[in-house]
Amino acid sequence: MLQGSFLGKFIDAKQKHEAKMQRCEDIHQELLEEIERTGVRKENYIRLNVEREVGDFGINEWHRMAEISTNTRKYLSKHDVHAMN
Repeated sequence: MLQGSFLGKFIDAKQKHEAKMQRCEDIHQELLEEIERTGVRKENYIRLNVEREVGDFGINEWHRMAEISTNTRKYLSKHDVHAMN
């Protein structure tokens, strides 16, 4: 029973995580629409979004944290991203 309970909790956590990731994109799109509607200059909104190689890691791949960190640092050091900061 314990293993079934753990598996159920894991699946639930994975689904919640995926929903949050999708919600981030939805919020981004809503903000873009709001900016356009209110006349706020688009330069005042910056979204930092690490490329796919970081997003492709599974929720249970903590052993790849160094790789995630390296890819994030590479993204932040790109000239155009660095200029935004």
